Amino acid sequence: MITVSHRLIIHQCETILSVKDLSTKFAPYLDDVSFDVKEGEIFGLYGLVGAGRTELMETIFGVRTRAAGRVYYNGKLMNFDSAKEAMDNGFAMITEERKANGLFLKSDLTFNTCIAKYGSL
Repeated sequence: MITVSHRLIIHQCETILSVKDLSTKFAPYLDDVSFDVKEGEIFGLYGLVGAGRTELMETIFGVRTRAAGRVYYNGKLMNFDSAKEAMDNGFAMITEERKANGLFLKSDLTFNTCIAKYGSL
């Protein structure tokens, strides 16, 4: 079970991120996950191993296939179908397993630090 925790630190604020009824197409499954993050909130997402934290972030970011649901950022629909689409819209994701998923270990430091801008070089 994923637990969403947030605490309002500023008065009533606008919603900046809204996830509605998000479900995944393939296992491990997410089923109807919904939450809102308001401007000024400190937002935490936690749970035990296997609870679905990583799957939720990957689905929002477009790495995992979404079966249903919507993601809004500042009122704009942001249902990404790929990580490239998410990055083109200013989103970034730091992976849980940075060594396995976040680096090209056979490449040098220069390549690893420049890869995000590779297409624009």
